Amino acid sequence: MGQAGNSPGEIVKLQGKFEGCLPNSEATVIVYEYNPDGHHDKVTTMPTQLKNLDLEVQWEFDYYDNTAQIPIEQEKQKYQKHYVPVEYFS
Repeated sequence: MGQAGNSPGEIVKLQGKFEGCLPNSEATVIVYEYNPDGHHDKVTTMPTQLKNLDLEVQWEFDYYDNTAQIPIEQEKQKYQKHYVPVEYFS
């Protein structure tokens, strides 16, 4: 799996290859919002099934929280900082 930073409405393909489990096993994909402080927020949980030992699911990206709390670039510049897009991982 990996990290993604996308726009609302985009479809994100999540893929993985597994070892040490039975082919076609049931699996659960959990997507988290990355926070640099380590307190990651769970965004969604998707039950799925492996195809042999491969996993592939699609997730429609959307902000799950109030976007009014996201500072705009102009607000960040007051403090000599730049906007960093929200990142997700699973």
